[in-house]
Formats: sequence, C-alpha cells, structure tokens
Amino acid sequence: MAILLWVLVLGSVTPATAKAPLPSETLTISTNSIAVGIGTNWGTGILTTRGKRDPFALQGLGVGGMGCPRCKRLDRSTT
Repeated sequence: MAILLWVLVLGSVTPATAKAPLPSETLTISTNSIAVGIGTNWGTGILTTRGKRDPFALQGLGVGGMGCPRCKRLDRSTT
C-alpha cells in the first residue's frame, strides 16, 4: 500500500513544460526620414490579426532632426 502511494505521489510531481503561445498579432513597420532642422518621415507597415493582413502608411513632420535614418521593426503579441 505504501509503495502504491509513493508511485502516485511521485507520478503527480512531474515537471510541467509549458509551450510558448503562438503570436496572435504581428506588426511590421518600415520607416524612412530626411531632416536638416525640419524634416519629414514616411513609412509603411502591415498589421496581421487572426490571419488577416491590413496594410497601412505613415507620414509625419519633425523639428530638430538631422540625417537620413531608416528603421525596420517587427513586434508580436500573444493576446
């Protein structure tokens, strides 16, 4: 009886291995900008939610910047 009890206790104390959930949303953005004091920036992106892809565009003005930076980013969310 005692051996059976130990087998049941040890069998229930196995380490749990959790799988990381797959991302439900992804956001991809690519931007460019040009500035010498006053500048402009623009870009495009895709928001993917539940398999549906929604493209979008970005535009804006900036003050106090300098140069021609370029940026790309990918974010994932598991909600």
